[in-house]
Amino acid sequence: DCVVCLVGSEMCIRDSLIAMAMAAAEGTSTLSGARELRVKESDRIARVVEGLQAIGATAQEREDGWVISKGTPRDAAVRTDGDHRIAMSFAVAALTGVAGTVEIDDPACAAVSYPTFWTDMEHLAS
Repeated sequence: DCVVCLVGSEMCIRDSLIAMAMAAAEGTSTLSGARELRVKESDRIARVVEGLQAIGATAQEREDGWVISKGTPRDAAVRTDGDHRIAMSFAVAALTGVAGTVEIDDPACAAVSYPTFWTDMEHLAS
């Protein structure tokens, strides 16, 4: 099992992307001490857990993080609330097999931090 505990206000890892790795790992992974994720571009804790459940992972929301276990990948629509990291993380989940096909509700939001993200993803997928 994996436990990630964050102390302080800075994260060394990209929060929503680490959730995709947790959903690919064997066992149960826990993130705690990340309450600030509730006040980013979206409530990232809620969006990550909702999206992971939609793509077939087992995910439980906690006040300051989440608990995630590998599931059976499936196709899903993911709500981003306009959050670029949510959009990019779930695209990576689809590319790596953590999810089936993922429909992102606002793919343009990725351009906030990575304007060529979708072009680069197409190159990786080909």
